[in-house]
Amino acid sequence: MTFQPLLSCSLFACVLLTPPAVAGGATPRCEESSNDDSNRLDQALELARIATGYGAGNVPEAKARLAQLAYGDKRLLEGLAPLVQREDPMAIVVLDHVGLAGVPLAREFIGATRPFVKCATQYNARSVLPNIRAALAADGPHRALLAELAQDSNIAVREWAFGVIVESNTQQEPLFSQALKPWTDFSDETISGRHFRIVAYLAEAKVGSKALPAASLAVRCLEGSINKKCAATDLLEDIGEQALPAVKAAFASASASQRRRAAIFVGNCPEFAASLKPEVEHCLEDPDTDVQIAAAFAWWNLTHDTSRIESVLIAGLHSASGITALSVVETIGGEKAFLIPTWRELLPRYAAKGRILWQLTQAGPRRIEAVPEIRSLLHGADPAAAASACWALEAFGLDDPAESVEVLSGWLPKTRGMDRYAVLGALPRYGSLAKPMLPLLAEELNSGMSQKAADVLAAIGEDSLPVLEEALKSDRSGVRQAAQSAIDSIHAKKHEVDLHDHAG
Repeated sequence: MTFQPLLSCSLFACVLLTPPAVAGGATPRCEESSNDDSNRLDQALELARIATGYGAGNVPEAKARLAQLAYGDKRLLEGLAPLVQREDPMAIVVLDHVGLAGVPLAREFIGATRPFVKCATQYNARSVLPNIRAALAADGPHRALLAELAQDSNIAVREWAFGVIVESNTQQEPLFSQALKPWTDFSDETISGRHFRIVAYLAEAKVGSKALPAASLAVRCLEGSINKKCAATDLLEDIGEQALPAVKAAFASASASQRRRAAIFVGNCPEFAASLKPEVEHCLEDPDTDVQIAAAFAWWNLTHDTSRIESVLIAGLHSASGITALSVVETIGGEKAFLIPTWRELLPRYAAKGRILWQLTQAGPRRIEAVPEIRSLLHGADPAAAASACWALEAFGLDDPAESVEVLSGWLPKTRGMDRYAVLGALPRYGSLAKPMLPLLAEELNSGMSQKAADVLAAIGEDSLPVLEEALKSDRSGVRQAAQSAIDSIHAKKHEVDLHDHAG
């Protein structure tokens, strides 16, 4: 390992690293004992603890002294090496302060240890070796070393160096294009989380057409979330129209995943990618169901016409990708009455019953056709579905409040977890009709769902006050707070009624 010492004239460096003079003016010995080496390393680590707030002492002074360490002390670096490899955070702090002389050791650290990887997953590595990063990024003789790190055989080192280059605004230099090149030579087998982070670096830096060589990489890193842009989407838009051929090529890919991601990209960026409408229409006939569903999403956003995609959506809802198709349907406006027969068929066996019921409430006059299925849910074996059926029937104007309260009150003592949460959440709309449930609600008030129970008690009104006032004596602060909130709500409503009666 080769080190390039940089001179330091600081008093601390002299005191810390210079051996004592020999009496009589004799030439001091160059050799130092292992104890002296250990002491210097211990002092450096202690300064790091103080500088980072983990040790007692003057933080600014410790930072200043740490920054003045002798840059070229090979023994200090050798002492740090095993600590850095064991991921000792204070050793890493010291390493960062020894400057460019520590780069060879830093390179090993970057390539081999988990802390770097953990920090890098946050789409930047600003918190990793910031002083060494700043020294490498600054204009000057160290740029050659940064260029070397950007071509390193270790992919973690290359990623770290590329982050330094992008964040230091060196996009005007050949260094940027040279550092980008290794990342644009990839295959589907080599794509990893690091490639996604490179795309994120570029998207954040907004380098425009300078990132054109990475357009194909960005297409490969599209995350394919309905109605949600990702870093790759942002990068392609930032590159501009020159990036569209890479997206068009993805539509012709043998990979269904790539075709699907390209279609979703168009759906998320319809104005930018409007020229790709023919490719989207072609994918409506794709042999892969997921590609068809993605194309339906894109087609709607390009045209706002459902007539071309009705059959695709119906088939998608019945497929193993039904939840994805449902997500697409939820982005489409209008009544979508053509889906009512599908909703009726799927409602009894679909897990996402609440989402289907919401679609039915928006389906216009024909939604009445689904009332038998909804009433079956109300009296079925799923308490959460029964709770959802209550509000759906209320939205239709067809509910029987007394019947709904009877059903929900029957479920309350039998349910746990999210089922109980759903049942309690459905009860406040029935107000005083839930009064027969006061004993059960009193028990619930002292459970883990105090606030939900308190909401029901507040909706019941003044008849709940004895239960709530008793709860104020609880030794659990959450119960007391929920009870007090309900009491305040009841009094506020009574005050409003009194004011209204007085005004009348």
